[in-house]
Amino acid sequence: MLTDIQVRTLKPKDKRFEIRDGTPGLILRVSTNGNKKWLFKAMINRKSVFDVLGDYPYMTLAEARQASIQRMAELKTKNEEKVVTVKQAYEEWFKEKQEDLRHPNKVEQMFSKHILPAIGDYNVKDVDDAVLKKELDYLEKAGTIDTLGRVISKINELFRFCYSQRYLTEIKTMYARSRFKRKPRVKHRNAVKPDKLSFIFQAFKEGAPSMVVYLKWSAYTALRPKENAELKWEYVNWEDNTIKIPGDEMKEDMAHTLPISRQMKEILEHQKQYCEQMCQPIEILETDSEDEKAAKKDENEKRNLMRQYIWFSDKSTTGHISSQTLAHWFQKLKLNHIQTAHGLRRVARTYFSREHVSFEVAEAYLAHKKGDPEQETYDAEDYFEERKQIMQQWCDYVDEQCNQS
Repeated sequence: MLTDIQVRTLKPKDKRFEIRDGTPGLILRVSTNGNKKWLFKAMINRKSVFDVLGDYPYMTLAEARQASIQRMAELKTKNEEKVVTVKQAYEEWFKEKQEDLRHPNKVEQMFSKHILPAIGDYNVKDVDDAVLKKELDYLEKAGTIDTLGRVISKINELFRFCYSQRYLTEIKTMYARSRFKRKPRVKHRNAVKPDKLSFIFQAFKEGAPSMVVYLKWSAYTALRPKENAELKWEYVNWEDNTIKIPGDEMKEDMAHTLPISRQMKEILEHQKQYCEQMCQPIEILETDSEDEKAAKKDENEKRNLMRQYIWFSDKSTTGHISSQTLAHWFQKLKLNHIQTAHGLRRVARTYFSREHVSFEVAEAYLAHKKGDPEQETYDAEDYFEERKQIMQQWCDYVDEQCNQS
């Protein structure tokens, strides 16, 4: 804080200089000729304000302080009294940005349909996440969370404009979308009716005959593509004719025991023989060069990895075929618009409904979780015997469809 003695005894220098008092905004400027002026300098709402308050000694230090305090109060009051609604800000923003917008009609429609009816009358300073959660709640109830995301994105863009126009003292970023619960969206995979499977088999026999067996297997098991691709021989129990898949290999983190039908056993026996034939280790000879030994060692490591999987592949670093293999062929054969690899589960589920298989058995066949945590806790039944029966019936039906093609 300056004192009267300091102000009175300040001497001019070769260049003009300024000294700040402790009072907000108050500055004393001393010119080279010795003249002294009281100045007011401040940043209000990111805008620089400059005023000359008076000359010293005609305006004393005490008077200058009082004038500075009064000027600061006037500016703050003026700034607080300025009210800009969301609607007013939008109209100004849209007028300025309209030509730069890619789809101005869609933006205008979004504001008129969702934003302005909800928060148009709010002061831009008063809008926060809590306000948006309250006013845009209807979008959550309708399950249109994607629309909500686009709405909030536009609101954030509008608030950046408000900041540039000094309607806001800081940039507001709305995170309200994270407070809304997304309703799970059910994505239906393309799938034919069960009695149209013959058409799919015919297309594979003509365009991808080597994939027919894997297509049949995928239909038999009704497992997800990834679960089928990663099946290991260690899961197969030949004695009780089951495939026991651990929970960490299943989508729902729930162990799944799959009955082995007659057709599945034939495929497994063939695959086992084929696997032993193709995954035989290569003998490393003493007469081999170092490079040959290294190459054979690498190949044996690859074969050891392959022999773990029912559907092994020498073209993959994982040792098994890709989970997208079947999907690739559906696309290549131009069938994906009517049938997908994952959609084979839907075909099976439709067949079960037609055959009046109980809901619980059908859902257990597809390895779906039970309805809610409480039901899952108290209902430990896996309906294995029922699934075993329907498994054979379903596999017989798939074979009929394949033979018709």
